[in-house]
Amino acid sequence: METKLSEAAVRARLVGVEVKPSRSRPGWLTIGTWRVPELELQEAGFQLVMVWNGLDDDKWPATRIGEVLAAEFCGPVRHGAMEDVLARLYRSRSLVPETDQGGNAGSSFKKRLQDKLGTCQVEMLAEGARWHTLTITVRR
Repeated sequence: METKLSEAAVRARLVGVEVKPSRSRPGWLTIGTWRVPELELQEAGFQLVMVWNGLDDDKWPATRIGEVLAAEFCGPVRHGAMEDVLARLYRSRSLVPETDQGGNAGSSFKKRLQDKLGTCQVEMLAEGARWHTLTITVRR
């Protein structure tokens, strides 16, 4: 198992997906899927960030990207484990009072959930309204 997830390992694991340096976040990578998530490789794990509204890439959704990379860095990860964490995250209560943004914007919220995947901790944070930022952080 790697001590740090490498860019080469990311490219090797995300077959058929363009991985390139981020233009908006120096030191991060952009993953060429429908929602264009950005990835930061950290000494003790990684962070995946994207704007989300419940719809994602059919072949490479954020949860699959997170699972594949976690399996590379954290040891065996059950297929569907990251999707399970995401479902629990959205069922959880908001950490702030939800505020109706009006029209089609939805209600603002902030939800956080932690779990264990392999030898790592995963934390998911969803913050915003209908279109919001989803952050998946995996740390050993």
